[in-house]
Amino acid sequence: IMNRINIAKNELSKSISAIESTNTNTNTNTNIIQEPITNTANKLKNNGSVGVRLGLWMTAIDMGSSSPIVGIGHSNYQAYLLNNPNSKWVGNFNHFHNEYLQMYAYYGLCGVIFLTLFYFYFIKMFYGIRKENIAISFAGISLITSYFISGLTDVPLTTFGAKTVLIICYILLLSIHTKSVEKKQ
Repeated sequence: IMNRINIAKNELSKSISAIESTNTNTNTNTNIIQEPITNTANKLKNNGSVGVRLGLWMTAIDMGSSSPIVGIGHSNYQAYLLNNPNSKWVGNFNHFHNEYLQMYAYYGLCGVIFLTLFYFYFIKMFYGIRKENIAISFAGISLITSYFISGLTDVPLTTFGAKTVLIICYILLLSIHTKSVEKKQ
């Protein structure tokens, strides 16, 4: 192993020396590479989906920071946007493209904690039925984990379909949990 590490070190130092010794016009090469990267970054920042999301997220953080414990409330959302010119990003959207930041903006840290506990409650309950039905346990944990992860770039709990799937999931969980309690008695 030490021999391989020494060989790798030698090859790396040879490569670095070769790069340093080349006498090409590095300013031209750097500009050829750097210019498209800078242009792409500016486009994303100003117009692209990533730039818009970052703007939305910053607005959500600002909104939540105005009342960090309980948030500004869902009904004060439009009033906040009218009174804050820096919230230009939100004008065309009805949510912040991040479940947790949206909860923070509307309901503060209390909302974020509630949402997180809500997801972990489901995961804990599905984990608890793994002995009765491992397939349903795994499917339930996977579903809730996917909601948890998708909440980082979208707001899944604002759509009717996502809410319906969660309600069906909860009913399924209750029916399995009730059967396991009946078996124990």
